[in-house]
Amino acid sequence: MSPDPQAAAADPALLRALPGVAVRRIALAYLDAAAAAYPRLGTGLDDDALHDFRVALRRLRSTLRSYATQTGDTVSPKLRRRLTKVARLTGPSRDLEVQLEWLARARPSLDLPDEAGHALIVDRLARARKRADRRMLRRLGTRWARLHDGLDDALSRYTAPLPGRGETPTPFAGVVARAARRLTEGLVTRLAAIDDPADETPAHDARIAGKRLRYLLEPIAGELATGELAVRELKALQEALGDLHDAHVLEQLLETEREVADADDGRRGDDPSLGVATLLRLARSARDESFERARQWLGDGALRVAGALDAVRGELASIAGSGVEVERKYLLSACPEIAAAAPSRAVVQGYLPGAVLIERLRRTQDADGKVRHTRTVKSGTGVTRLEVEEECDAALFEALWPATEGRRVEKRRHVVQDGGQTWEVDVFTDRDLVLAEVEVSDALSSVVIPDWLATVMVREVTDEPEFLNAVLAR
Repeated sequence: MSPDPQAAAADPALLRALPGVAVRRIALAYLDAAAAAYPRLGTGLDDDALHDFRVALRRLRSTLRSYATQTGDTVSPKLRRRLTKVARLTGPSRDLEVQLEWLARARPSLDLPDEAGHALIVDRLARARKRADRRMLRRLGTRWARLHDGLDDALSRYTAPLPGRGETPTPFAGVVARAARRLTEGLVTRLAAIDDPADETPAHDARIAGKRLRYLLEPIAGELATGELAVRELKALQEALGDLHDAHVLEQLLETEREVADADDGRRGDDPSLGVATLLRLARSARDESFERARQWLGDGALRVAGALDAVRGELASIAGSGVEVERKYLLSACPEIAAAAPSRAVVQGYLPGAVLIERLRRTQDADGKVRHTRTVKSGTGVTRLEVEEECDAALFEALWPATEGRRVEKRRHVVQDGGQTWEVDVFTDRDLVLAEVEVSDALSSVVIPDWLATVMVREVTDEPEFLNAVLAR
């Protein structure tokens, strides 16, 4: 097994393979990459060892999250928890490594009176890094071998049920396409939540969402005409938001160090608080500069990424054939007469605030007056997200509804059956907007626009994320 995960997808047939087989090939490649990096830890001679080990583990975790359905029969929850614990053991050492690198770069910008504070922090962090490294290696020594052997065994086994008569299993390309679509919507929503340089949580969430999308696509990008472009866009987004995240973490560290320096008794003969205050100013300046670089991804950049990802999903859906449903969306200038006369229902929906859970409340009322309330919860920013919908009673809905203030849409949905296709025309009642949607079997299927719709059609907006309901709600 090659330790290069891209090599796992070198065969174009991978995208047409059974999902359980394809996922295991990719996951085993990441496991091998981690195993190759592990012996290099602690030698003191390889500066990239920790980075390589961490990246392999992150990609392995993301793969198992993305494809939990395809790996859940052999990769137990216990093994997944062990993997999470091992990955987290490397965090403190890596964080301290990044902070010491920043301090080294910042030193030329300091004046002589600032050096006492700089030296104080470097000395403290260097000693903390040594302790963190020893703790990491000691704990990994008792966990890594068992985790590796368990995952190697679990990922080397695969069973698949026989498909039903006349049933064609969805190939791996179809599974990737569906996962990419969900994650793209989550990424765009999280980017829209970043308003200010100090917005640490939404910026972090968007960075993680972009990273997991990149990990999803990297193994198969080389087999798609649009794959490498999408990966490059996601990498640039991740780096921009990563710099902002590092600046937030550094600012918090220096705030703590300032309190320590203020309490220093000055036995060095210098005032260490001067250097800490200067470093804090530099860190805040770096944070603001990082935000300006990241700002491009909050508008046109987000649309560019979404467009690149939509092209990838189109290719994947084409490879998958009829195994993937693709939704196309169109902007209309008005509600067509046929749609206005068709069965309809009123829809109001809002989104509760939350960094980890995205919960949507929806109330629908049919023409006969029947009202239905539902709650839909999407869990996590991770590659795998749990989506659960359940009905709730009116009292609970009304109790939760005020919390969605500022994150709502209201519309009337008209449903038109035409030539074997179901068109849903949404007339928004809280803004001047009319959209039409239709599902097709794959990205290359032609959509026959009926005459009744063509007269009011402005353009297709399938690739424009600003027309997602979650974005419109903001």
